[in-house]
Amino acid sequence: MLGIGYSDGGGRRYAGLQVWDQPTTVTIEDKLRTLAEMASEDATVRDAARARAQAMEEAGEVFGPQRVFVGSIDRSAQVVLQDTRGAARIKLIVDSSDVARLIFYDRAGNMVEQIPER
Repeated sequence: MLGIGYSDGGGRRYAGLQVWDQPTTVTIEDKLRTLAEMASEDATVRDAARARAQAMEEAGEVFGPQRVFVGSIDRSAQVVLQDTRGAARIKLIVDSSDVARLIFYDRAGNMVEQIPER
C-alpha cells in the first residue's frame, strides 16, 4: 500500500511518501467492502461493518507494517527502510545543517553503525 502524507503543526513539519506491506489476512476488496458498508443506510449492516473494521484495526490488519519512508521531517531529508515488523533498519539522512549520515540499526532498534562516525 502506498500513501502520501503531510502535517504541519505543533512546531513539527512532516511530508513524505510511505509504503506499507499489505496484510495477508485481509484483502483490499475486504477493506473496500467494509468501508462501503460502514456508510450503509441499514443500521445492522453499518454496525456489523464498524465492528469488523474495529477488529481489523485491533489485529493490525488495516495496514501492514510500514516498510519505506521517503520525505522530510523537520527540514531533515530522509530515506528510511524498515523490516517486516516496521522497525527502522537503515536511515539515510541529510539534516537541516546539510550534514549527510547513513545509520544502520539491529533488530532491537539499537544503532550498530553510523557513517560518518560522529
